[in-house]
This record gives sequence, structure tokens and C-alpha cells, in this order.
Amino acid sequence: MKRAFLLIGLVVFVFSGCATVEEKPSEAPKPSVQKQQKEAMNLFQKILEVSEQKGPTPEALEEKIALLRQMPERYPDAPLSQEAYWHIINIYLNQFYPPKVEEAEKTYREFLKKYPRSPLKNAIESTFNLFYFQHKMWDKLERMHRARVKKFIETGRIDSPFYFYMYSLAKMNLGELEEAEKGFKWIILKYPTTQAAKDAKRQLKNIEKLRKKTGGTNGRSQ
Repeated sequence: MKRAFLLIGLVVFVFSGCATVEEKPSEAPKPSVQKQQKEAMNLFQKILEVSEQKGPTPEALEEKIALLRQMPERYPDAPLSQEAYWHIINIYLNQFYPPKVEEAEKTYREFLKKYPRSPLKNAIESTFNLFYFQHKMWDKLERMHRARVKKFIETGRIDSPFYFYMYSLAKMNLGELEEAEKGFKWIILKYPTTQAAKDAKRQLKNIEKLRKKTGGTNGRSQ
């Protein structure tokens, strides 16, 4: 029995000695931000060429979007890759007819997930603000700023009174006049010297006109 154990041990030793250990290939060093930005610029040049050669056709727009999406995939640390998301959103909202709103919103969610602290966040939100306002998409405008206004109610702080104004404007156009009135009055109270406060005063007059039209009840503005 002892001899059998010795033989088993010898076999295990021989096989273990013959087995080759697989070495993981070493990862290539990550390109510097400057290198990534340079490559992203080269890719952006291709996008400009597509615009010049093919114009604003739907096929050309899709090709530009595909190239823009390559930037954050290949060069995630390049500042231009964050801007690529903004360009994609602008194309979806302002160059397609009809606009591809759902695709733009999906792209924005992808952007926030990849670059949650990007300095371009406010600029992209302004793009959506203007689009929703121009197309009277009041429900989307209200939903966009709901969390921001909730935080203001809890803390008394908001990153810009403009967003509170847009939220209140959406509420007014959705027929929620009391909520809109409270919002406009808060803006005037907390930020009296801002343009948002001046606009809020004008909207309070519009609310009074709406109430007279609807007999004092809530109602959508035209």
C-alpha cells in the first residue's frame, strides 16, 4: 500500500512538472489623453468629410452618428469624446425630420452613465430644454427637472433658477396652475434680480388671465 502511494505521488509530480503555466499577455499601456484626443480629432475630420460630400441626407446622418459613437468607445478619455454625445443628440433632435427624440434621450442616458461629472451636462440639458419648449413637450420638460426641483424643496438650493422657471412653465402649460404659481413666486423670492424672476412675473400675469378664462379653475395655457 505504501508503495502504491509513492507511485501515485511520483505520477502527480511528473505531470505537474510537465504542465506548462499559461502566461496572460501583458496589457498594452493606455494611450495618453493627448494621444486619444489627437486620434479623436482625426476621426472628427472624417465626419466633416461625410458632411461635405453627402450633405444632410438621412444616410449621411446615420453614418456621422456611427463615426461619432466610435469616439467614446475607442478614445474614452479624449475631451472630444464627451462632445461627440452632444453632436449625436443635436443630430437626432435638429437634423432628422421628424426628430428622433427617443434616440436622443437614450443617448443622453448613455452619456450620463459614462461621464456623470461631465462639464457638458448643462449644455446638453439646454439643448433638450430648447427643443422641448419649441415643440411644446411640456410633460418631458417637467419630468426633466422634477428631481432638481425636489432637491430644491428639500435643501433650498438649485444649480440655476432657469431650470426652476422651465419646470414651472411646464406645470403651467400642463394645467397645474397652482404648482406653477408657487414655483414662479419662489423664483421671484429667492432670485429677485435674475432674468428668470422677470420672466416669472410675466407668467404670473398669464396665470391670472388663464384663471379668468377658465372661471378660476386650473387649465392649460395656449
